Amino acid sequence: QLHGGVAGNSVLNKPASTDAGFPFSFENGMEELLKIKDIRAEAYCVSSDTQLTGWSTGDMESLINMVKTHVSVTCEANKTERIAYVGLDYPLMAGTYGGVVYSKGILDVIKRTNNPSVSICGQEIKRFKANGKEGLLPSWALACSNAGVQLGTDLGEPLTLKFLDISDVQSPLNDWDALDPVDLRRALDGSLLYVEPFNGSHRIVRGFTSYMQEDNLAKTDINVWEIRNYLQRRLRDSVEKRFGGRGIGITRPGVRFVAPANIASIREHVTTLLEEDRADGNIVDSQDASGNFINAYNSLAVKISGDVCTVKVQVFPKTGLNFILIDTAFQLPTISA
Repeated sequence: QLHGGVAGNSVLNKPASTDAGFPFSFENGMEELLKIKDIRAEAYCVSSDTQLTGWSTGDMESLINMVKTHVSVTCEANKTERIAYVGLDYPLMAGTYGGVVYSKGILDVIKRTNNPSVSICGQEIKRFKANGKEGLLPSWALACSNAGVQLGTDLGEPLTLKFLDISDVQSPLNDWDALDPVDLRRALDGSLLYVEPFNGSHRIVRGFTSYMQEDNLAKTDINVWEIRNYLQRRLRDSVEKRFGGRGIGITRPGVRFVAPANIASIREHVTTLLEEDRADGNIVDSQDASGNFINAYNSLAVKISGDVCTVKVQVFPKTGLNFILIDTAFQLPTISA
């Protein structure tokens, strides 16, 4: 949970702007997170008592770019793939609220972020605080709660319809209602990770990432992208541990040297790992249009060029149900004497 650069306030220090606050928070707080290689999720946010009323368009653009850069660094350069949950105390859509003009809303932020490793939420939640009293907490609390739900479920389990231990939920500026059908449709179409009241409890409507470029379940849903993150880490770390720093070569008749790192040995090792994931249900078999079975992984290719080994493989990740459609055909009865 990091607060940085909002109205000149930060948990860590008091930078004068968001441009100074967020890099400071990332550099000092995320440095520790990066050391945890097998972490599945993290939560950080933007929140303030003034609910970002003084934020300019430039501030929001800076925030978006910083978040995307941070995720890019953690998922690529630092090889620590994970889902980042961001809580924003911001209106759903651009407009004037409480006499303050907001040039962008949360839905605009999601469009600009458009990243399968970033999930954005924007609701305050009511629950018991550290002092034992019940009260409203900013959107960072929902970001942390969502990350906790992910960590509490099995790998690849959807966040859809998972319940949170909270007593109430509301938008930070009271500009939209989680029970209003129009607002819910906007939030759903806008890929907002939001919570709705249900039978006296509260549940996550759907585990969205901020990816909106195309309707690709592998990138729009947290649970499917998490399988990708897991496979990336598992295959890379295992291959690096076994073959990194080993000799490369091609075994042929008349050659006494047997290279530990060769195409066949790497391919065999990766196949073993994929078979284990297939047995565990992390990747699953599929079927073509004719009903023929397709293996959970296929098109496995290993290439070594110089000192670089590239492993490519196509997999079918485990998915989950988000919608259940009932199609009932009615036929009028006929009675004859």
